[in-house]
Amino acid sequence: MKNHLLPTAIFVLFTIQSLTAREFTATDGRKIEAEVVAIRDGSVVIKRGTKQYTLPQEKFSAADQEFFKEWKKNEQKNKIPKLDIDIATGKSDRNDKSDGFDDRKGSFEFTIKVTNEEIGYNLENASATLAVLGEDCEDRKKFCIMQKSNFTVNAAEGETSQWKGKAFNYLFDNRPPAYWGSEYCGYALQIKNASGKVIFSKSMPAKFEGHTDKILSLGVESAFDSKLKGRGSADIRTK
Repeated sequence: MKNHLLPTAIFVLFTIQSLTAREFTATDGRKIEAEVVAIRDGSVVIKRGTKQYTLPQEKFSAADQEFFKEWKKNEQKNKIPKLDIDIATGKSDRNDKSDGFDDRKGSFEFTIKVTNEEIGYNLENASATLAVLGEDCEDRKKFCIMQKSNFTVNAAEGETSQWKGKAFNYLFDNRPPAYWGSEYCGYALQIKNASGKVIFSKSMPAKFEGHTDKILSLGVESAFDSKLKGRGSADIRTK
């Protein structure tokens, strides 16, 4: 498509106005009523009826330029971009051979990759919070926060941001006759854009899906049941 303003015939007001449309004015005085779809790389994509046109921003009036700035600011604030989130737990557990009991050594070290697949959108200064969940080996209805981490996500269009958490090592026994400690069972992850809007939220296991906000409000070593009600202190034993 040619990179210049639409022909004069197109710059005619609609007979039936759209609720989201706006009247734009070209630098030569011609007008068009259309809806902004996207703004990127010095160009604005507008929609007129069922057709879209990409035009240089510099061809619009000063008032329209200000409108574009405000539109882009609001779009960045409210948009939920298409993200590909890869979460690797780095989880492992094995027998503790230092004694003759059935004690086990567990560990996790999260690596989270966020790939920005949204066209024309840069993810900047997004804040992420990760809570790693443990399950009490003696009371299987009791859970806890084993570790919490905060990190920043920046990923331009088509790029990937990677974060690696601190390794966490713990001890537990989940077999008879002795049950003690807590073992890894899942996580809660939430990402908010720079304006504080949630753009990604996930909790595992499935019983906690939809309760990410509540989980992330809890502190490290907080104990709770499947309904997120307090259950006293957590039994977390580290190496």
